[in-house]
Amino acid sequence: MRKFFLCVLLVALFSSAAYSAQNRDVYRIGVMRFANKAPGMSYAQAEAITDMFIRMISNSKRIAVLERERLEAIAREQRFSMSGLVDSNTAVQIGRIAGCQYMILGSVTQFDSKQASSSGAIPIPFFGMTVHESKNTYEASITIDMRIVDVETSEVVLAMSETGNALGEQNSSSVYWSGYGSSEGSSSNSITGIESKAVEDAVTKLGIRIREEVSGEYTQVLSATGSEITLSVGATSGARKGGLYKVYADGSKIFDMEGNELGSKQIIIAAVEITDVQNNFSTGKVNKNWGNASLIKRGDKIMPISLGEVRDLVKKKAFAKTRPHSDLSTYDINEPYNEPVTHSATPVTSGVSSTPAAVSSRPTSRSESRLENTSTDPADVVTKYDLPAGELNARRIAHINANKLSNKKQRAYKKFVELAESYDGDYLAAFRAGELAKSMRQNKDARRWFERALEINPDYVPAQRALERF
Repeated sequence: MRKFFLCVLLVALFSSAAYSAQNRDVYRIGVMRFANKAPGMSYAQAEAITDMFIRMISNSKRIAVLERERLEAIAREQRFSMSGLVDSNTAVQIGRIAGCQYMILGSVTQFDSKQASSSGAIPIPFFGMTVHESKNTYEASITIDMRIVDVETSEVVLAMSETGNALGEQNSSSVYWSGYGSSEGSSSNSITGIESKAVEDAVTKLGIRIREEVSGEYTQVLSATGSEITLSVGATSGARKGGLYKVYADGSKIFDMEGNELGSKQIIIAAVEITDVQNNFSTGKVNKNWGNASLIKRGDKIMPISLGEVRDLVKKKAFAKTRPHSDLSTYDINEPYNEPVTHSATPVTSGVSSTPAAVSSRPTSRSESRLENTSTDPADVVTKYDLPAGELNARRIAHINANKLSNKKQRAYKKFVELAESYDGDYLAAFRAGELAKSMRQNKDARRWFERALEINPDYVPAQRALERF
């Protein structure tokens, strides 16, 4: 009997290890019910919006969303409130019990819809009946604020806000029999068609950003042949027929006065209207004046956009006339692509790898290389490591969280040591460990970590300077 239980235990351990290895790039996330902070919004509407958002991110290959029923069960067991007003500390406690890595807290801060209608009456003789025909123009807008909390450190690793907009017309009829009328109204607990489109716009934008930041998944153009554009969003990602997406590429990078990268200019190439939706992809077209379809290339990034925003771009003539010179967006970073794509005058040779996970396969300018060798910002250094996109993002977030522990040196030192030892190419973690060891007067360990950083990257200037000061 003892041997039997031992065998069962070993099988369970091996199965657990295999499962963990298979799902090491999957991030477990819990979503708390959105807080209702918008005047006029009902509790049921806020709950419906939460569910729409959960459906959006649940279709990610690298994000596992814990069932809300499980979170609510834990909250009841621990006598926590799930009213939508849960604070970060409570969310972290629930997330730890549930085994989540991140918890998402959201709140709806603005929810408006406007209607302007013109109507006409058509009398019908002999029957005492009058049909009132109305053509109503609706405009809806919603703003959702969101925070992502790291369950281990209790730190907010990402805060964002997105506004969804929708504009449309709706024909409705009311029939009046001899002065008595009947018409279909909407419950305060429901979300009307145009409001639903605004909500879809907001949650899709948020979902795309979260999938990019947390799991390294990007939504992109899969192909562009003539007037037909294929996008990497389908019904499971919130895409719908008639939906609009802007296609853009990253332009020149923006740096602050200290040389830290703040981001890149967004070069908007075109707007695509979806004409057909499948489960995992969709196809669309570029309407007249909505940009130049011939400039769209495989790998260009996409983001939902409202009709009003498209009209503003047309009015401002904001669509690009040519491809950006520094064009990194055409590399598909989600799936392998055997033939490297380039749009510069210099062809890419067959010896250049196009593996999406390897950031080093992308073109690197001299200024970018200089920045990597002089910066201590994870956005400049960690994102250039030769790791899969999901691991890169998780490591970048881990660096940011460890940096926030500057007032707890021993704990921060332990975190950077763990990062340096978990990946032998993390020279920034080694340098940070050396800095902390030096500040705690552990000079022997400090020298060892500075030397480790230079073994990985002999050109890393901060480590060179640190050793010179010994």
